[in-house]
Amino acid sequence: MRSSCRVGEGRQFDSAPTHMSWKGWIIEEGLKDPGILSELRVDRSCIEENMQTGEARIWNVHTVSVEDDDMDGICAQLENIIKPGFYAHFTNYESLLIMIFHGMSFRIRIRKVLLENEIGALEFKADPRDLQIWKDAVEYAASIGKVDPRYLVKVE
Repeated sequence: MRSSCRVGEGRQFDSAPTHMSWKGWIIEEGLKDPGILSELRVDRSCIEENMQTGEARIWNVHTVSVEDDDMDGICAQLENIIKPGFYAHFTNYESLLIMIFHGMSFRIRIRKVLLENEIGALEFKADPRDLQIWKDAVEYAASIGKVDPRYLVKVE
């Protein structure tokens, strides 16, 4: 997997957001209407070339920030415009991971982020009480969401 990234104007990349804001990762090609990106603070944009399926898939991955008060509304909008086969995920780095698919989202309590690279947070340690929610999200992603499980963030 290769990527090239640019940092949003006026803000340098940092891992954890401040004051209960959310950091999210959205693939532009997975949106029916990418206009929502203009409503969000885009902190970083990367072009990612992924070869996991044997053929090159090139995506524009945007790291965005959303204030806590706006998260429910953004989540609802994304559920309507994410194409089947794609998803977005957000975390507040303190307690929650939200996975958003076409038609549905899942909120998973987390203990911590285990792995993050320049593109985004990739692995999470879930609260054991929410491992079933993670399993439900994976099942939804594979069936209704049509997301290849190799592309999902990891939760343990």
